[in-house]
Amino acid sequence: MTKVSIVGAGNAGCFSALEYSWQSKMDKWRGNGRGIDEIELIHDPHTETEKVGQATFPQQPQLLWSALEKEFNYYSNAIHATPKLGILYQNWGKINKDVFHPFPGNQIAVHFCPTEMQQYVLSSNAFKVIEKEINNLDEVDADYVIDCRGRPASFEDYDELINPVNAVVLGKPESKIDDPYTKHVATEDGWTFIIPTHEESPSYERSIGYLYNKEITSREDAEKNFTKNFNVKITDHLTFKNYIAKQPVINNRIILNGNRLFFLEPMESTSISTYQTWARYSYQFIGNKGWAAHHASIDIKQHIKQVETFILWHYKFGSKYDTPFWKYAKDLSIHEPLFHDAFEFISSKTLEDVKIAEAVNPASFRYGPWALSGLKYWHKGMTEELKQNG
Repeated sequence: MTKVSIVGAGNAGCFSALEYSWQSKMDKWRGNGRGIDEIELIHDPHTETEKVGQATFPQQPQLLWSALEKEFNYYSNAIHATPKLGILYQNWGKINKDVFHPFPGNQIAVHFCPTEMQQYVLSSNAFKVIEKEINNLDEVDADYVIDCRGRPASFEDYDELINPVNAVVLGKPESKIDDPYTKHVATEDGWTFIIPTHEESPSYERSIGYLYNKEITSREDAEKNFTKNFNVKITDHLTFKNYIAKQPVINNRIILNGNRLFFLEPMESTSISTYQTWARYSYQFIGNKGWAAHHASIDIKQHIKQVETFILWHYKFGSKYDTPFWKYAKDLSIHEPLFHDAFEFISSKTLEDVKIAEAVNPASFRYGPWALSGLKYWHKGMTEELKQNG
C-alpha cells in the first residue's frame, strides 16, 4: 500500500494531486499492479491563494480534461479560463516590433485565476481533501509527502537562479483585454506581462505586471512608468527572489514542489508546467518504484536550469531601450552546456528542418519544456526582419 499526501492547495498542490491521480489511474488500467493506493490533499482553507492571473502550456488543460470526471472545456467553463494560443513579444530585440511565439495550431493553453482553479479542483472528488493546518510534516501519516506550502521561511537550503528582475508592480486593466494570447512587452525598466483573464475572475485585479530590478529602478519610478505606458490602476507591489532547492527530495520521503521547490520570474509561463513535470518525474519512484529519487532530483534541477537559461537568452538580444536595466540584463552569463548544442542546431537549420526533426524524434529535439521550434521562432524574431501579419 502506498499513500501520498500533498500539503498545500495552490497551483502546485492542485496540479500535483491531479498528476499523481491520473498517472495512478493509467497504471491500474494497464493492469501492471503499480500505482498509488491513496492520494489526499491537505490544506489550510485560511491560506490565501496566489493573487496573480496565471498562464499555462497546453499540457495543463489537457490534464484538466483527462484527470477530472467533470472535465474542463470551454462550454462548461467553471474557472473562467481564456484561451492562450502563444505569446506576443513587443519591443524586444532591435529588428521587429512584434515577435510571436506560437503554439502548434492544434494546441491551446489557458489563462486562469488561481482561486477559481483551486475551488474547481478541490471539489472534483478526484482525490481525498482534508482541511487542516500542517506546520510539521512529521505529523502527516503517509509514505510520501509533497510539500507545496509556498515560499520557504529561510533560503539557507536554496541556490540563487540567475535573472535580471526581482520586483513587480501589479495592476488592473482599465479597458477590456480579449487577445487569445499572453503579451510580454519590453519596457525601459524590464518588461510587462498582460494576461487576458476573465473580467469576473478575482485575479483580473492583478492581470498586468510591470517587472523590474529594484536595485536599478526605484519603486516610485517603476510605478510612474507603469501608469505612463499602460492603461492600468495599480493594485499591488511585490518583491521576490529567484531560487531553487538544493535537495528537491528530503529523506527519500518529502518531495518539494511549487514555490518550496523553486521560483523564477513569469516569462514564458513556466511555473505550472514545471510543477506538473516534477510531479510526473517523482511519480516514477513513488508509483513505479523504478527510478531512484536522486535521479529524479538531478533531472528536475536540470529542467529548471534549462528554463532559467532560455529565459536569460531572451534578454541577450536587448530591446528597443538602451537603458541601465537592459545593459545589465544583456551581460548576464549563460552556462548551461546543453543550451549551446540546441542553439548550434537551430541557428544552422531552417524552421522547416527543425519541425521535421521534431516530428521524427520529438523527445530528442527539446530543450527544457520547449520543442526546439520554440527556440527557433525566437531566434528568427531576433535576427531576421519578419513579415508582420494583420
